[in-house]
Amino acid sequence: MKIEQLAEEHFGSPDAFGKAMKLLLKEYQARVKAGGDHDAYEHLMADIDEDRQEFLDAGIKLRNFVANGFNDLERKNDASESRLNTALDIMGNQATTIANQKINQALANTYSDGENPTLQKCLDLWIEDQSRNPPTSFEMTIHPIVDLFVRYITDDYKHLIRVNDLGNMQIRNYHEFITSLPKNTTTKGIPIARLKRLELPANNSKSAKTLKDNHSHVVTFLNWLAGRGYPLNIGVTSVLRNVNKSGKRQPSQAQRVPLSNEDLTALFMSDEYLRTGKFKTSAMYWAPLIALFTGARMTEIVQLESTDIKKLDKVDVISFNGQSSTGATKRVKAAGSYRDTPIHPQLVSLGFLEFVATKSGRLFDDEPLNARGKYDAFQKRQTTYRKSKGVAPKGDLERRDFHSFRHTVRTRLSELKNSSNSSEWFDEGVIDSIVGHSSSSRSVGEKTYTHSQLLESKYNAIKQLQYDCIDFTKLLSWEKCTFNRNRRNKP
Repeated sequence: MKIEQLAEEHFGSPDAFGKAMKLLLKEYQARVKAGGDHDAYEHLMADIDEDRQEFLDAGIKLRNFVANGFNDLERKNDASESRLNTALDIMGNQATTIANQKINQALANTYSDGENPTLQKCLDLWIEDQSRNPPTSFEMTIHPIVDLFVRYITDDYKHLIRVNDLGNMQIRNYHEFITSLPKNTTTKGIPIARLKRLELPANNSKSAKTLKDNHSHVVTFLNWLAGRGYPLNIGVTSVLRNVNKSGKRQPSQAQRVPLSNEDLTALFMSDEYLRTGKFKTSAMYWAPLIALFTGARMTEIVQLESTDIKKLDKVDVISFNGQSSTGATKRVKAAGSYRDTPIHPQLVSLGFLEFVATKSGRLFDDEPLNARGKYDAFQKRQTTYRKSKGVAPKGDLERRDFHSFRHTVRTRLSELKNSSNSSEWFDEGVIDSIVGHSSSSRSVGEKTYTHSQLLESKYNAIKQLQYDCIDFTKLLSWEKCTFNRNRRNKP
């Protein structure tokens, strides 16, 4: 009865026995680390004396015999005492051998290098795997975040951390490290020790959303490890999922609003557009105008190349895509953002096609990417410009930024779609196709229209966009403007 109870509770299988021994090992390791008890191993093994080992062996034999051998032998009705004892010995010895292997592995925590590679090796394998079908933001966002995670973990513990070495404490330390970094810190190529010394200025901490996005990319990497059978300790991913949960209700987020007529007048009937023509870059002149008539995102516009401006079915279009003719980095938000958007007649009147004709490669090559693959300098200049014209949020629940152009186009097209004569009507799917929104309406529309019909419908919709608050005839031609950083004439 004692043997049966022992086997039932702890040693029903070699796997269970191995896990139990691994728990004893962790207790032994904790004793050594906590108190420097170098005799802990002898104390541990003394507990597993010969009598107990016999108990364990007998329990394993009995449990495996009952589970795997007895019923078969009984059904065959040939279970002689000698054959029964032979079966018991064979099965017991096999179970004991397996259990001893588990004990040795647990006590020595031994995995082959192939079974338990270093995190750096896993990072290389993960990058290779992702390169087959990389997400849009992989190179600019996901890869740098996971690379920093691996660099921190490896540097912090001064040796090549392997998958099974990664524990909850390292994850919590990593969270504290990331939280302490000032937002927009450049980390590529910067030693971890130097990053640790950076001080977090007041009001310069990362938002909860930024931390959540950061951690989600690390969790994706860890889940990739677990999914390929590497011995990742249970629970490490849940640490990153839970560290941001403060239990406090988040305040309502401000919503972007379309630009009003007053906003548009302030932005485009300004000294810069009407009299001085002084713009830091050509994008400061053109990008807001392009956004006003396409609803395109800021990055989609600033990264445009001359080859993206083309004629399709006799219609001049801007092709928003992720392909570069020069090898430059181009990003789109998602596959559904790839689209050809007809060029509004007003842009043609302002000389946009003539401007494109002067360019080879990027249209706005005076706008550089930063180390994180973003056009931050342009974004900051645009923010400063809007504020100088009094275009700012009216209250805490409003947001007015470059993306507000997109909301303006979307809103105005939605108001126009059925307001003119029936021959010029268009639907939501056409609007989605213009601005690059994935939707069921767009999917249905693209299946219904031929390519030429869809392009014609988009042009029909776009040309109805009118802004009576802006007198475009008074805007200075781009050729009369001074672009301080214009590289158009440089070799």
